[in-house]
Amino acid sequence: MRVALTTTIATLGVGAAAASATAELIAYEFTLTGADGSVAGGSFTDTTVIWSLIANTADIQPGSPSGFNVRPLSGSVLVGDTGSAITEALVANSAVWTYTSDAQGLRIGFGTWEPFESFTSGSYDGPLGWDMTTAFSGGAVGDEDILRAIQSDGIATDAGVLLVTDYATASFSATVVPAPGAVTLLVGTSMVTGRSRRRRRG
Repeated sequence: MRVALTTTIATLGVGAAAASATAELIAYEFTLTGADGSVAGGSFTDTTVIWSLIANTADIQPGSPSGFNVRPLSGSVLVGDTGSAITEALVANSAVWTYTSDAQGLRIGFGTWEPFESFTSGSYDGPLGWDMTTAFSGGAVGDEDILRAIQSDGIATDAGVLLVTDYATASFSATVVPAPGAVTLLVGTSMVTGRSRRRRRG
């Protein structure tokens, strides 16, 4: 199970239209600082990389073990100051997922259904048993490398495949969008936040 976020208003508009009038939209955002990697073969180093996914809370389902998953409506990535949309084909075949265990706490991941593959997976400082419907933010816990298939297969975007091979810090946030009209504001906020979060590794 897995998922991601879009930077274009047009793509986000499709996701918002698909959401029901009664359910809320929620944005899941994975952030890496000090990241190294490439987009469409062009390399970057010591850069903030964010991939975000917009989902409908009505689509969240229980998973196993002791977790939840949701298919996103749209997704995007931000590499430094450059944003691009995750391809529609990948969005349709992806999910954001969680599970909770006493040993590993709250684990959150994003990836594809077929083949079942995690782009990223790790434990985060968040509420145990989190049902994916409420807002929170927290950093990755422990020394585990959260990178999985994003190192080898990468996330397909309109600008090309995003690969990340290394990073300094990792964090995750969930933000409830009060109404479809607020999605545009959310995108702008994500862009600004992406710029302000960049740090250099010491």
